[in-house]
Amino acid sequence: MAKSILKAKRRSTLGKRSTKALRRNGNIPAVIYSNGNDAVALELNPKDVKKAFATDAGRNTLLDIEIEGDDNKEHKLSILRDMQIDYLTNTALHLDFLELDLNEKIEVKVPLVFTGRAKGVKEGGILEEMIREISVECVPADIPDNIEHDVTELGLEMGVQIKDLALPDGVEAIGNPDDTVAMVHVPRAMVIEAPTAAEGEEGAEGEEGAEGTESDPGEKAEGSDSEG
Repeated sequence: MAKSILKAKRRSTLGKRSTKALRRNGNIPAVIYSNGNDAVALELNPKDVKKAFATDAGRNTLLDIEIEGDDNKEHKLSILRDMQIDYLTNTALHLDFLELDLNEKIEVKVPLVFTGRAKGVKEGGILEEMIREISVECVPADIPDNIEHDVTELGLEMGVQIKDLALPDGVEAIGNPDDTVAMVHVPRAMVIEAPTAAEGEEGAEGEEGAEGTESDPGEKAEGSDSEG
């Protein structure tokens, strides 16, 4: 479990005009939501945000958000729920956080990491990672940084399904257990170059037919000589 401290300031003014002014000053608007409590509007320094998420868990880092108010400081254990990005400048426009209860399970997306070199790849196949992250449910302290799976034993046209993944204790996958997350495919070139047994038999029959066809003109010629 990765955990970081994120410093924040409570926003005293809200609205579009206030948000635009905050961004012009180089800061990021944010909100913390929690069950049963009012949302808290925050102002974040981009450098503090970058530092807080510089862990192996990335977006799943547990955050001790230290909120500086007018008279006091308060702490809220939270996790990132949504991030709006300006894709032209690659900067964060707004962050949404969820306040956590350490005893309540939450749903998060965890990246998959495939290790080893599949047997099918050694035979010329291609490993396709069809799903790069899966949704899991667990208490905050059990959130894994990633889920690893060894694909060494995968042969050609063999795959890995969600139900094949070894999940840490206390972590449960959400979704269809039969969904395929990775598979070793046979390249189209390999299929074309390797004719099937049926194609080989058809080829042999064709050669025999060709030999019979070549003998027909001779038979006709012999018939003509005998008539003469």
